[in-house]
Amino acid sequence: MIAVENHDKAGPYGAKVIGEPVLELGGAALNNAVSFAIGRWNRTLPLTLEQVRLGYNLKKPARQSEVQAHDGEHKQVLRLNTLEVSQPASLDQALTLLAQPGAQALAGGIDVLVQARLKTTPVRLVNISGLRELRGISTEGDALCIGAGTCFTDLVSDERLTRNYPLLVTACRTVGSLQLRNRATVGGNIVNAAPCADSVPPLMVYSAEVELRTASESRRVPLESLMLGMSRIVGSW
Repeated sequence: MIAVENHDKAGPYGAKVIGEPVLELGGAALNNAVSFAIGRWNRTLPLTLEQVRLGYNLKKPARQSEVQAHDGEHKQVLRLNTLEVSQPASLDQALTLLAQPGAQALAGGIDVLVQARLKTTPVRLVNISGLRELRGISTEGDALCIGAGTCFTDLVSDERLTRNYPLLVTACRTVGSLQLRNRATVGGNIVNAAPCADSVPPLMVYSAEVELRTASESRRVPLESLMLGMSRIVGSW
């Protein structure tokens, strides 16, 4: 890269950046528009709903990544440690592998690989992304059954979901970018138990149930009873 140090008439006060310079101007323009509309100048960005209505931002809960980063031993360099990935040929084989101590499912990998950077021990992953038993959307009586391995792109394009569960589809369209929606799965979004899980609130509104399975048994529980807190779900049988 060669940095050219000259004045850029398109940048604020002649500044140039490598990222997204239009956002710098957009934030100021939106702030000006809101300030004119409410008759009060805002001096803080980002311009949140609390900042506009109350004049100050409410205290936000800790981010999931922050909680995980302060849990256990700290890493100075966030590199992936040794990854051990198993490739099961069936769901039954995957459940057997996941019963081993320390094993973790890998589907889209959006959150799993980020979390693995915070660990100091080797990571044992069981790749379930290729299992057909966990993918797709099927009819079950008067309800729809969504496979845990179904990616968001397939979910939002299903006409039955669009027609009968529009709130879920609308929420899932907001997940990341198109590239992320092509990889991220609805099952991973649920079991990650993040406060920002886009699919969880509409699924709760629609009284969704989750099927939990091990190598020896299975059961169904209401989604709202699955989560115990940030990054914590029901783990006992």
